[in-house]
Amino acid sequence: MSDPPSTGVPLPGRDRLLFTVLYFAEGVPIGFVWWALPAVLREQSMDLGRITTLTAVLALPWTLKFLAGPLVDRSVARGGRLRSWILACQAVMGLTLLPLATGNTVPGFELLLGLLLAHACFAAVQDVAIDALCIRTVSVEHLGSINGWMQFGMTAGRATAAASVPLLIHLFGWQPAVWTIVALVWVPMLVVVRLVHETPVPVSQGVIREESPATKQAAGSTIGPAESRASRKPRPLAGVVTWMLVPVMGVALLAGSGFEATGALAGPLLVDLQFDAGTRALFFGAVAPGGLALGGLAAARLADRLGLQRAVAFGVVAVAIAVGALAWSLADHPLPVGQWTHVALMGTVYLGAGFLISASYACFMAVARGRWAATRFSLLMALTNGCETGSALAGGRLAASLGYGAAIAMLAGLSLLSLFFLKKLDVSGVRANAEERRD
Repeated sequence: MSDPPSTGVPLPGRDRLLFTVLYFAEGVPIGFVWWALPAVLREQSMDLGRITTLTAVLALPWTLKFLAGPLVDRSVARGGRLRSWILACQAVMGLTLLPLATGNTVPGFELLLGLLLAHACFAAVQDVAIDALCIRTVSVEHLGSINGWMQFGMTAGRATAAASVPLLIHLFGWQPAVWTIVALVWVPMLVVVRLVHETPVPVSQGVIREESPATKQAAGSTIGPAESRASRKPRPLAGVVTWMLVPVMGVALLAGSGFEATGALAGPLLVDLQFDAGTRALFFGAVAPGGLALGGLAAARLADRLGLQRAVAFGVVAVAIAVGALAWSLADHPLPVGQWTHVALMGTVYLGAGFLISASYACFMAVARGRWAATRFSLLMALTNGCETGSALAGGRLAASLGYGAAIAMLAGLSLLSLFFLKKLDVSGVRANAEERRD
């Protein structure tokens, strides 16, 4: 299906504000758990293996979040409200953090892991519901713009949590820091109550909905007999399994290995490089999110010109080079390397990561198009989170035994294997499938 013609209608300010705030609420826990907390735990002398085990386990709910898709879809089909799903998840997300504020210090590892795992499960379901709300209520011509605002909100939420937690702990202690995170999760609920309206946009604006029998018959006449029979008996599980071939899985599971490992180790690395809390807050509050944002903007301008597959390939190679340079700076060699050189090189990794994330997500959206696009895309997102989990675990183990430099260099090398799968990925073929023509 070709891109729908633009009507010239600007993106409604309500949608822009709503999805920016919703993704801000999603970004806050991520900034807390993956950016701020590892450094805090390292300061308290927690073993590096335990820290990376914690962050890896907490990524599992996002890896498995596609399992929540059928529950949300069935609820909506029966008249359920996505707003209810979002509000319920946000409420429980805050409640699971409250026990962390009962003491003046970080609780024991087992209690911390249990509470944060419960928090992550509801955060993952919230993510599914938010994406479903976007697909259902935003017209196709505005999806690109709205995704840009959502990523801005996500980055802002991460940066706010990552920058505020270390400073609040340093100035006021552990409890005020946790209460701040809870407030940042709960306050956006007011925006959800006020702004969420679940009226689906018309089919003419690109949203898929159930067709009448007459429409199905007309659609079947424009495609082949086999495709027509398949469309009369949709089998979502079979369709997803058939579509989920090795090439796209290889890209999703491998492409981000280098920057995911670097991101998982960034907090402890800065601590071990003797950077104070203020400098770490500056890095996670400005350098890292700034790199992600600038890389995403660069991808937005270049991906269409390069072509999606070439853009992803460029991102993979660029990140591998940046991680390799950082690994070299951490190795033992006669050339002097200052502390701020490490920071600059880490910022370069995040710049490349922003480009690669944006380009790969656009590529995955192209591959996932069709009747089961939401399921397909959420499954690909789950696989990218699986990449994060595996990279964090492998990076932590390798760093503990071989050092930071060797660990991230090996994972960056692994990411280059995704180029083999990327070459075999069929992006253009999806555009001509029967599902697209029916829409």
